[in-house]
Amino acid sequence: MIHVLQPGLLALLVSVAELFASGCGSVPPTDGGARDGGALDAGGDMAEEPVAPFARGAVYPISKASRIALGDFNGDGKIDLAVNTGAGIGGARAVLLIGQGDGTFVQNIGTPLGEVFCEAIAVADFDRDGKLDVAVAAATRGTGPDHVLVLLGKGDGSFVKPAPSPVALWPAAIAVADLDRNGSPDLVAATREGGDLSVLLGDGKGSFAAAQHIAIGRTPSALAIADLDRDDKLDVIVALEGSYASAARDGTPVPGSGVAVLLGRGDGTFSAPALTTGGSAPNAVVAADWNGDGVMDVALSELRPLEVGAVGGIFVLLGKGDGSLKPLPGFLTGEAPYALATADFGGDSRIDLVASVPDFTAGGRHRVKLLTSGGDGSFALSSVASERLPGALVIADFNRDQRLDVAVATLPSAPTSSVSIFLGK
Repeated sequence: MIHVLQPGLLALLVSVAELFASGCGSVPPTDGGARDGGALDAGGDMAEEPVAPFARGAVYPISKASRIALGDFNGDGKIDLAVNTGAGIGGARAVLLIGQGDGTFVQNIGTPLGEVFCEAIAVADFDRDGKLDVAVAAATRGTGPDHVLVLLGKGDGSFVKPAPSPVALWPAAIAVADLDRNGSPDLVAATREGGDLSVLLGDGKGSFAAAQHIAIGRTPSALAIADLDRDDKLDVIVALEGSYASAARDGTPVPGSGVAVLLGRGDGTFSAPALTTGGSAPNAVVAADWNGDGVMDVALSELRPLEVGAVGGIFVLLGKGDGSLKPLPGFLTGEAPYALATADFGGDSRIDLVASVPDFTAGGRHRVKLLTSGGDGSFALSSVASERLPGALVIADFNRDQRLDVAVATLPSAPTSSVSIFLGK
């Protein structure tokens, strides 16, 4: 799940009820059809790509930084960043970058998570004490049981000892929402090796019931939560990488890849997953009403096997209003975005998209791309260079100038790990 915080909405992260009402776990996509370039429309027309309106801010070295989330963890009204490190041997940590309100941060020593691999992070007030907590997906890769670790916040930027909740093998993504509508945040985890969705219903005290396991299919990789069938009950959208090693360069769908939709019943249970084939090895998913028809749509970010020179892109599926999806042909870009996040950068009530685009080729150009929505399914594409391999990202107004900024963590495989700040102009 990607958390998006807009100016003046920091209180959303303190109140669970408001957090859920803001669309927790649900963030928007795009309309497809182009390979790469500048201005895009529904037909995929392109022009020269301009520079995105961001200035490079500070870079904060964090060993093996993996995923990133937003919150005010010390109660000072300034936005902080929670970063989980993906270390195995030597121990993973949950590290905070404490916001100073001017676009800079101070790093704390972090909370030990044990010798686990952490690939996802989410934020909510799980025990409803008015202090933000952190959940981290922790995989042992065969050396022990896998868990979602919950760190209850003390309200001063520190946490109590992590409490584990067992899930299936290799949790790769987690999301938070009130799935049973009891006012307490629940967790869902997509498990890569387990091939399932593990649903953990919260008790409002920081603990969770035993996981419900729902078989999904081959290699779940990412999650989003939205109401796809307009029944006021939250549904779960799962990106499926399928047989990633079989990903083709020409856009041919990978066996078992696509998106699975599980329609919520409002009590924490779901219908059987319905698979829509589309895309190839998707690694990120977001959802929102993209074309203004009142129905939620879905976009998948595809990261193909770049070691063989393949490309990826953003693949769009339009919602039909009954929970089903209709794939659109083509890609929004011909590159390989790793992560997606969205927000209204122009203040025009149109949802824009930000994508991190690492380039693994020799001397490659790493970029953070902004796709500015025209409100009619068209987008204008711009980008800013990133000195390091960009991975997970979040959006907020870090320096309180009423302009949205972006924080980007490096890919877990990057030789030098860090979090980079891009300040909006």
